Amino acid sequence: MKRLKKSIIAAVAITLIGLVSSVGAMNLKTDGMGDALLFPVFNGFVDNYFTVSNNSTDWIQAHVRFRGAEWSAELRDFDIILSPGDVFVFRLADLDGDGAWELDQSLDAENWTYTGLLQSNNMLESSNALEPSAGVVSDAQLVHQRRAGYVEVIGEAVLTGLTKTVALAGVNAWTWSDAANGFLNDRGLTDVPNVLSGTAFISMAGNANLGLAYNAEAIQDFRTTGGFHRLDTYAADTGVILHIDNSLATDGFYVYRFLDSNNFEQRISFNNTWGPTLADGDDLDGTAGDDAMDLRFGTVNSISEVEAAIVAGGQSFGSYYFDSADTKSNYFVHFPTKFFYGESSTLYAQTSLQGYIDRSVAALMAQGVTLGVEVWDIFEHSGGINVASGNTSPATPGVVESLGLGQELNLFDIDFVKSPFNAGDVDGYTSGRVVLNIGGAPFPGLAYTFETGDLGIANWRSMQR
Repeated sequence: MKRLKKSIIAAVAITLIGLVSSVGAMNLKTDGMGDALLFPVFNGFVDNYFTVSNNSTDWIQAHVRFRGAEWSAELRDFDIILSPGDVFVFRLADLDGDGAWELDQSLDAENWTYTGLLQSNNMLESSNALEPSAGVVSDAQLVHQRRAGYVEVIGEAVLTGLTKTVALAGVNAWTWSDAANGFLNDRGLTDVPNVLSGTAFISMAGNANLGLAYNAEAIQDFRTTGGFHRLDTYAADTGVILHIDNSLATDGFYVYRFLDSNNFEQRISFNNTWGPTLADGDDLDGTAGDDAMDLRFGTVNSISEVEAAIVAGGQSFGSYYFDSADTKSNYFVHFPTKFFYGESSTLYAQTSLQGYIDRSVAALMAQGVTLGVEVWDIFEHSGGINVASGNTSPATPGVVESLGLGQELNLFDIDFVKSPFNAGDVDGYTSGRVVLNIGGAPFPGLAYTFETGDLGIANWRSMQR
C-alpha cells in the first residue's frame, strides 16, 4: 500500500523505453508513448491530478476531451500547446463545492495561458450541454455521467518554428499555419509523432493524500505522415480537426453541426462539439465502405482501426484477486469506442439535435455487454464444487457465468464478479484467480484492477494479456 503527497503529484513521471514508430496498424501501448492518449477514468467526487508530457523537441498542439461515464458525451474540451519537453499539469475536482467538477489551472498557469482559456476565477467549469431530455435516463445515471468519466488526448499538429516569444494567448494551429484563414491553401502542418505520454492520480474520498496512480494508455501511430486520415484534408478543409475557440457559424467544417449536409462530421454529433475524435485517425483502407464502421457512417474513419489495436491487447482478462475483511479487489472496464454505436446513418429520422441526442442516448444505453466470468480459488474449489484432484491447484472451473455491464466506464468489485454464482462456496473464496472475458461484445474493452483495504489502496494494474 502506498501513501502519496499532493505536493509530488505534479512531478509524477513515467519511465519510457524507446520511441516506437511503425508503418501500418495502430498499436495500443500501456505505459508508453503515442500520438493519442486514453486516461481510462476520473472521479469528479474527489481530487484528480493529470499530466500530459511532450517527449520531443517540437512545439505540439493537442486536443483534450473529458467524456462522461454513461454515454460518453463531452463534458469539456479544449486545445493545449506543449512546448519542447513540456509537462502540462492540471487538477480536476469540485473546487467551489457546487456539486460539479471544475479544472484547477493554478498548477500550470503558463500552459493554460497558451490555450487562451485562462479565466479570472482560475477554474473551467464542466458542461452538461449534451444531455437527453428528462426521462431518457435515470437521475442516478445523469449524476454518474456528469461526475465520472474518462479523458482523451489527441495530438493534432506540430507547430514548426513556434517560439515562446510568439506563443501568446490563443495561438493555435489555425492561426499559426494560416492567419488569414485562407481555406484553399495547404496549411503546412505535420502530424504529431509518438511522443505524448500521461499520468493520473485519483485521491480516496476523505483522504486527499491517499489514492490511486496510473499511466495513460498510448495509441501509437494514430495519425501518421502518409497515412489516409482527415489531417490530410487540410487543403480542402473537409475534416473536423482544428478551429478557433468560441466558434461561430462561419467556421464551417470545424464545428459539429446537426443536419449540415456539408459537414464531414454530421453523423458523429450527439456527444461532441468540435475537435478530433477516435474516428479521425488513419483509415488503413483509405476509402469509404471498406470496413464496418466506414459503412456505418458513410465516410472514412479510424474506429475499426482503434478497435483492432485494443483487441490485439487481448479481450480475456485474468488476474489474482483478494476478498477478505481487510483487502478487496476492484475493477474498471472501459469501452472507448462504444459511444459510436449510438449513432445512426439515418440520424433516426430526427430533425433537431435534441431529438437526435434523445434517440442516440436511448439506443446506446440499451447496448449492454455480457462478460464471461470465471472465479477460481487456491484450494481446488471451482464453482462451488470441491474438486479432489490430488496436488493440482487450482482446478479447472466447473462453472462459467455471465455478468452484464451497461455503462461505457464500469467500476465494480469482486463481490459483483461473484454475484452470478449461486453456489455458496464461491462466496467464501478469499483469494484466487478471476477471469473476465469480453470476447463476445460488439465493441472491445480495456480492463484494470486494484485493491482497497483498511491500510489504503494498492497499485492500479492493466489486465490486458
